[in-house]
Parts: sequence; C-alpha cells; structure tokens
Amino acid sequence: RPVRGWAPQAWRGLMWDAFPLMINEFLATAFFRLDQIMIDPLRGERGDAETGYYNVAYKFIDGLLILPSSFTLAIFPVMSRYAQGAPDALLRATVLSLRWLVMLSLPIALLTMRYAEPIILAFGGSAYLPFSAVALQILIWFLPFSFVNGLLQYVLIAAGRQHALTRAFLAAMLFNLVANFFAIRSYGIYGAAAVTILSEWALMLPFYRLLRESVGDIPWLGLFGRPTLAMGAAAVPLWIGGLPFWLAIPSSVLLYAAVLLLLRAFTPEDRAVVARLRG
Repeated sequence: RPVRGWAPQAWRGLMWDAFPLMINEFLATAFFRLDQIMIDPLRGERGDAETGYYNVAYKFIDGLLILPSSFTLAIFPVMSRYAQGAPDALLRATVLSLRWLVMLSLPIALLTMRYAEPIILAFGGSAYLPFSAVALQILIWFLPFSFVNGLLQYVLIAAGRQHALTRAFLAAMLFNLVANFFAIRSYGIYGAAAVTILSEWALMLPFYRLLRESVGDIPWLGLFGRPTLAMGAAAVPLWIGGLPFWLAIPSSVLLYAAVLLLLRAFTPEDRAVVARLRG
C-alpha cells in the first residue's frame, strides 16, 4: 500500500536537477525567436513589413524542426541508460545519430534553397516574393547545425550536464543579441538569417567542449565530409539541365544516395540498424 511521507532530501535533489531544464527550454526558445522580435524596432518604417516577410520564411522552418525533435525524444531514453554505465556505447550512439541527422538535413537544405520561391508561394502567397524566398534561402542553412545542437543538448542532459548547458545558452544568446543588433540594422532580414546560422555555431562550440569532457570526441570531418560531397553531386540535376521539379527532385535524391553508397558513408553499424528496422 502507498504510504504518505515527505522526503525533503529527494525533493531538493529533484529540484536541483530539473530547474535548469526549465531555464534551458526558455533560453532555447528565446534564442530561436530573438531576431523576429528585433526586426520591427530596428528597421523603423520598414520593420512591420520585413517582420512579415521573415515570419513567413520561419513557418516552413518550424515544420522542419519536428524531425530532429521527434528523433531526439525517441532516442533519449537509450542515451540516458548508456550514460549511467556505458560511456563508450553513449559515444557510439551519439555519433551514429549525428551521422543520420546530418545526412538527412543536408539534402533538405539543398532542396529548400532550390525551391524557396514555390515554397513561399504556397505558405504565404505572391505578396511575400522575393523577400521571404531570399531570406529562406539563407536561413535554411542553419538546419544541419540545428539538428546537431538539438541532439547534443539531450546527450549532455543524459550525461548530467544541464547546469553547464545553461551557461552555454546564455553565452550564445548574448552573441545572438549583439550580432542581430548590428546585422539587422544594416542588412534587415537577410542579416538576421545569416546571424541565425552563426548563432548555431556559437551554441555548438560550448556544446562540443562539454561533450568532449563528458562523453568523448566527435569525428566532425567524417560526419560532414562525405554527405557534403554527395550534396554537391545532388545539386547537379536541380540547377543543370532544366529538368521539371517532379523529375529533378527524385533524380537529386537518388544521386545523393548513390554517391553516399559509393563513398561508403554507411558504416556496418548503420546497416545493422537498418536491418533491425526491417525486421
């Protein structure tokens, strides 16, 4: 039978572990939305219109961010178990997950850049062209680094480094604030889009330092090298040959996958995961 009781020691321990998670979630949301708030006051008479252009570009980005969020929340229990007594397994799972997220995000960014105008036409209408489309073409390249940071954040939480994450978010948010102040005043929404990419780098650097201390080193060249080469090949049918989109997109995706196979981007561990998924 349940017995009522009060355990102040356990309560304080839970609060100590959980409170930074709330602060980090708030900072992560503010970090991502700060530029949208700053455009209107910094751009004067053009601020209201430019905020509208920028928000339409963000609508598509918001939809894409469901992918890493769902993946990370699904794998987080596994990461937590590994963090309790199998650090080598945690590092392997982190590298495996990062590899798949990078290989997924790069072709999405490439296709979005190529078809930004029809995307904006579908999400907002012709009144938002070309400004929202150009902003989206810049903004979309934050996606691979956002996918990486989203996973690293939860790996560090599994490793018990949520207090250090708060300091990382504060430093990145300060960079975001200062950089946006100058970039938006000079370049408007295009400057804000570029700062979004740089801000993900500003967040990734302390994340990586904490990861090296708590989990291990990440082979960044191996993660980004082959997928980047495959992405270069995938760009050919999108820009060369004048193919219609219904033919260019599948051709690009197939070429991307073929080059990844030729470059041996998929490890035996990747193939084992796919085999398990296929049953």
